Amino acid sequence: MDYKKNLDLIRNSTLDSVQQKVAVVEQFMTNFEAYEQAMAKLLAPSTGGPLNLERLDQIGSLLGDQDVYCLIAGGLNSDDDWFVMGIWRPNPGADPVVSTERVVMNVVLLHQLKQAVFLNSSADDWDELLATQARQLFGRMFPGELGMRIRQARRVILAPNQQAWSVPYAALVINETGAPQFLGIEKALSFTESLSLLRHLNRPWSKPGGRALVVSGLCYDSNDLKTTLKHFGVDYLSSLSKNAITGKEIATLYQAVHLSGQDAREDEIRNLLPKAPMIHLATHGFNVVGDARPDIYDALARIRSGLPGLWFMPSTGSFATTSSGDGLLQAWEIRYQLQIDADLVTLAACEAGGAKSILANGPELPLAFLYAGARSVVAPLTKVDDNATSYLMAEFYREIRIGSPKDEALQRSMRRTQERPEFRHPYYWATFELFGATTNCLAKQPIR
Repeated sequence: MDYKKNLDLIRNSTLDSVQQKVAVVEQFMTNFEAYEQAMAKLLAPSTGGPLNLERLDQIGSLLGDQDVYCLIAGGLNSDDDWFVMGIWRPNPGADPVVSTERVVMNVVLLHQLKQAVFLNSSADDWDELLATQARQLFGRMFPGELGMRIRQARRVILAPNQQAWSVPYAALVINETGAPQFLGIEKALSFTESLSLLRHLNRPWSKPGGRALVVSGLCYDSNDLKTTLKHFGVDYLSSLSKNAITGKEIATLYQAVHLSGQDAREDEIRNLLPKAPMIHLATHGFNVVGDARPDIYDALARIRSGLPGLWFMPSTGSFATTSSGDGLLQAWEIRYQLQIDADLVTLAACEAGGAKSILANGPELPLAFLYAGARSVVAPLTKVDDNATSYLMAEFYREIRIGSPKDEALQRSMRRTQERPEFRHPYYWATFELFGATTNCLAKQPIR
């Protein structure tokens, strides 16, 4: 089936003339296929060659009968100019269908919803104003049949691009009337950078020989560490004693190596990461918005200061001369220096799922772990509430332990968190996202 047969789906739009719309769709699809070819080349030889839309059997092998795949490109010619492509099976066992839509995004509405979901934890004002905004945003992004297919789907796989990564997808409301039905609560959501990456992540997995790794309960009070923080323009990091309790529970459940406090040194973590089948890192994320710090005079340090990372303990107790021991494990180090074979990596660190830089199209830390070899990553887009996160993580790992697919495990843990009165607002649960493969290889038997 050729995607051009579906161009009639956009002919009733009033955005531009039919000829302009068709040209935009064809150019978008050309760019899509070129991007998939580039991704396949990057991941070769594991992907088996590039994917293209004229070989829908290739794409169909990645989709179940109740799955919908959506590629969302934001800010094409202007901030409001977005493009959405959906792929699904119209009937069980049928060839996939491709739907294409050019949509006008209300970026003011998007900004308001992001502010409400990620920065305002008040539950009292959610139902009326914010539910209306979340409904409007879902309707704009997923119009017509695509929206209907998402409402009917069991699993939704999202591949955002550029601005589209910042949408609070889990907090979108999919029903037109009545009490809000949130996308992240009603559907099992997962994210990928491309179909080629998704195929790569669904490769066969054999458990590495080490034990699972849990890092939590870090304390950043030492004077030596403050030298490292100052080098990267960070004045203060709060201690994470609360998450130590959750870390102990997870470590016990998976019989994991548990590094806490001053023992959570970067060099030790680097040594354990390659052989760990499951990794849980509860720490602070490092994310510089905008350019690297101009007041750092060393060129390499200035570049590094603009790249996202995770804070641990310095290997020497003070600032190290090499990046591998300074206590800040950055995305570029993960992607290019480490080989990871974990089935699941959880980054319980503020903004770990939203940090971006020039190295990646999307959230850089999750993508760095995926390109380093991990099959799946769970991470939050924004800052998190400690109490809600502890509850959500405990529920998530219980689901993983009994064999639930990872996207469904996250869906159920978000639902249970949202059902608690004190965590009803999406601020407490909608920030977490699953990147990569949804299959769960960590169930039933102890991991050691």
